[in-house]
Amino acid sequence: MKFHFRHQNTTTVLLLLCIGLSSICSCTEKPDDEVKLPENMEETIEFADPSMKRICILAYDDNNDGELSFEEAAKVTDLSLLKNLMVAGVTSFDEFKYFINVKEIPEETFSSTSLSKITLPENLIAIRNRAFSGCKLTTITIPDKVLTMD
Repeated sequence: MKFHFRHQNTTTVLLLLCIGLSSICSCTEKPDDEVKLPENMEETIEFADPSMKRICILAYDDNNDGELSFEEAAKVTDLSLLKNLMVAGVTSFDEFKYFINVKEIPEETFSSTSLSKITLPENLIAIRNRAFSGCKLTTITIPDKVLTMD
């Protein structure tokens, strides 16, 4: 497994245990790159995983154009709809970094999926119990603002 962090410390190790990641193989410091949002927030997000794109469109496509814009992603604050639509076939969600107003990942949101790669939004502060339990995560990027784990 490969984990990226802005700062490595004891809290990071505790975080991994609390969110359901049972083994830590490798921890590397996250590169100091920031999420670049386009000037035109109406541009659409290119999803690597078609299943994840369908889920996000079902949950958050406000204008019903069959795409998810950076603006629509930025409006999301609650992942309840996403949690209810998650399916086992989802493998990656690096585009989660564009959901800049999400502050917490609810309990079991991504549990028991095939999710192997995810980049968490920079403003995320809480990851709830078993949010990633049963996943096939190999790469997760966790921002340094994440402090709450239960």
